[in-house]
Amino acid sequence: MQVIVLDTRYFRSPLIRENNAYKPDDSADKTMLGEAQWKRLEAQFRTPADLRIVMTSIQFVPEDHIFEKWANLPRERQRMLDLIKSTEAEGVLFVSGDRHLGEISMMDGGVGYPIYDVTGSGFNQSRTDWRLQEPNRHRVQSVNYNHNFGWIEIDWKQEDPLIKLQLRGEDGDVLAYQPIRLSWLKRGRIRSN
Repeated sequence: MQVIVLDTRYFRSPLIRENNAYKPDDSADKTMLGEAQWKRLEAQFRTPADLRIVMTSIQFVPEDHIFEKWANLPRERQRMLDLIKSTEAEGVLFVSGDRHLGEISMMDGGVGYPIYDVTGSGFNQSRTDWRLQEPNRHRVQSVNYNHNFGWIEIDWKQEDPLIKLQLRGEDGDVLAYQPIRLSWLKRGRIRSN
């Protein structure tokens, strides 16, 4: 198993913001990670691993809300998906935060298996009252109130290891749960047309 920590702020190009909302910027000269970090990431993806937990401070999968996310730089988001595909990296799972809510999202990124993003936040700065869900066409589970944190359990003893993606409350109770199998994160799980 690999744990890869990305820096999505230091090298990132400025984002476009209008009326307190971030807008997608498809400019070819924009970067999320900077070239040195992209090269390091490629080398990590080429290293054998069954599961790769990629930690990113901003959400990778969601694209509908108006806040910071990889979808603000769509070329960079696509570059990540292309890198996963070209390196044949399997088992990639994103973990993100910085949203003051918790959710588990999933998309078909064209890599041959589903791309999951577990967003756990905020442990100390979420709204404690109920609120409407933000738009997210890729959401599979959510926690739209109370302090929460992400939790991943892996049962390696099973023939096809069970990965439990969870969001938990302050007292450790499971607030949202998405079970997946390691085999689901293998190329060929989703066949392209």
